[in-house]
Order: sequence, then structure tokens, then C-alpha cells
Amino acid sequence: PYLILQRGQGEEQRVLVYQRRVKHSEQRLGGLWSVGFGGHIEPMDLGEDHMDDPDHLATQDLVEAAAVRELAEETGLDLGTDQFRRVGFINSDGNDVSSVHFGVVYRVDLDAMPGEDAEILTTVVAQAEPHRALWLPVQRLRQMLDPETGPDGGSFEDWSRIAVPGIF
Repeated sequence: PYLILQRGQGEEQRVLVYQRRVKHSEQRLGGLWSVGFGGHIEPMDLGEDHMDDPDHLATQDLVEAAAVRELAEETGLDLGTDQFRRVGFINSDGNDVSSVHFGVVYRVDLDAMPGEDAEILTTVVAQAEPHRALWLPVQRLRQMLDPETGPDGGSFEDWSRIAVPGIF
């Protein structure tokens, strides 16, 4: 799952973006900006009731279970799937990281979540520990996808550059 966190509608729509630390677990992404949180599907996403049934694999349930788990692990936010909207898939041979991953992209609407943008940002930063994070208006984000045009002259990672124009 690749989870894009957003709030607001129309001209007020904004996306939470973050810059990975230079010394990141996935070194090839270190220092790059991203719109997505997520990770791999894990055996625990099958749930206890399916662990003994090798023939049962509800793909949609599996990916959504992974999405909910990854959201909590990566951001500290605990939401059900009611606010998740599957908006596409990513498969790219654009670089070393993208070429070995396949993404199911979800837009996660945080409008129903209590608190102001700053409070949500504080929760996410405490959990994700990025180098930097901020809310960007969608209109501005669309103008920052070329290399070295991101916040502070940085660049967005491959999946962000693919996802943003197709979703917003």
C-alpha cells in the first residue's frame, strides 16, 4: 500500500508531504520528498482466522489490512478503511526502488479526523521521524514534481511524481 494523506476540498485541498532522512532504511530514497506512506504486505495482514487456511486469500482484504496497519505504523494515525479510497496502482521501472515494487495507491481523507493540520502533522512527525514534513496545497504540489523543484529545492521520489498528476 502507498497511502497519500489529504485534507480539504477544491482550492483548500492539501497533501501531507515529507522528506526522508538522508540516512534512511531504504538508502536509495534518502533525502527525497514523498507524498506516500506505506510498506510491504506482511503475513500478519492475513489475520489469525486465515493463518491455517492456505487456500484463503482475499486480495482486497489483505491489501486493506496492510494499508491500515502501515498507516498506524508509519504515521501514528489509527483509521478504519472508511476514509481510504483506492485510486490506482503504481508499477515503474524508473529506478532501482520502483522496479522491484508494485503499489496499490490509496488517498486517505483526514477531514473527519479531529484536530487541526498542525496537530495531525505533530503526530505523524513523532511516529515517522522524517527530516521534514508539511502540508502542501495540491495546486502548489503539482508545480513541484520536476527534479529539484520540490520544497527547499529538493526532489520528489519516483512514485510521488507518478501518483500526484493521476490523482489530483
